[in-house]
Amino acid sequence: MLPVDSREEDALTAYMVVTCRVLDAERYQSEYAPQVIPLLRKYGIELLGAGLETTALEGDATSALIFRAETEAAFESFYNDPANAAPIALRHSITDGRSMLVVPAFRPRD
Repeated sequence: MLPVDSREEDALTAYMVVTCRVLDAERYQSEYAPQVIPLLRKYGIELLGAGLETTALEGDATSALIFRAETEAAFESFYNDPANAAPIALRHSITDGRSMLVVPAFRPRD
């Protein structure tokens, strides 16, 4: 593990890494994305990178998304928002091998 310098400005920023195998890319893009994008915006969550067909160096995920928010709480509020229940159910029906990880930002010590 890297030594961490937990400076106050970094302690607030958090990232969410999502990996999965998308089983139905058409529905993911035409149904899921339009439902979830407004919720992401509601909580100030920014998409930093995404690929539905990525190269896995380990594991069997073929899709990955990376998000940034001001706090870990923003991700928790987004995920637990009642309006997110239908998009979650849809995502579960059209993806496999899912993982969603929320991690705090860090700055290695010099």
